[in-house]
Amino acid sequence: MRSRDVSFFLALATLLVATGSAVAGGSPRSELREAQLPHVCTGPGKPQPCTEDSQCPSGLCEINFLRGPDATFEAEVTLIIDDDVSKFDGTEKIAGVKAATVLLEVEDEGETHLLSQTYQNLEGRKFKTLIEALKAGPFLADMGSPVSNRRVAEFRLFESLTDDPFPSILDDFLFEEGDNELADAVRALAGVKGRPIIAEVPGDAALIQRSDHVADGLASLVRMKVKIRFVPQ
Repeated sequence: MRSRDVSFFLALATLLVATGSAVAGGSPRSELREAQLPHVCTGPGKPQPCTEDSQCPSGLCEINFLRGPDATFEAEVTLIIDDDVSKFDGTEKIAGVKAATVLLEVEDEGETHLLSQTYQNLEGRKFKTLIEALKAGPFLADMGSPVSNRRVAEFRLFESLTDDPFPSILDDFLFEEGDNELADAVRALAGVKGRPIIAEVPGDAALIQRSDHVADGLASLVRMKVKIRFVPQ
């Protein structure tokens, strides 16, 4: 991406925003993920690795984000979840199979790039076990941590943004990076060698577009703008 004015028309409702706070709901989980990212001392002098502000007498200990014209960009992302995947003709024999699709739309120099990935719970080698897993649904991002342990489901898209101990899906994705294939695609598109991280999510629920179809059998979705940055690999 050579343009410095990069705007992402995303459909992954989970990642990057050019607005607001980098912390949604004050959950300790995103803070724990932030602590796992590389940090350096900012301020006068040569940047030094650190883990806390006390190690930086002349500055602060902050995330070591890469610098450059394409190392930071805004995006709009959409997360689509379907609690009951169907055959096109409606003749499916197994009901309640869950799937989640992430769509990232990137506009660079007048060209729109679409990056998308669909996820299902593909655990189990036996047919019965696999069907049970598909119905249980997959984990995305940090949702599978012992603290969260929340599989994706349509209703999760409409949870409060601030409720504890289970904050919204926003917190599940903050300071996360995409799966290997999606992360590789973002690196290739930006031309930046590093780990792409969701650095900011909307701090205001009014900035999130939601479409609730839990009751009518269609997939539900959320769409939002986010900000993506890179840290060293």
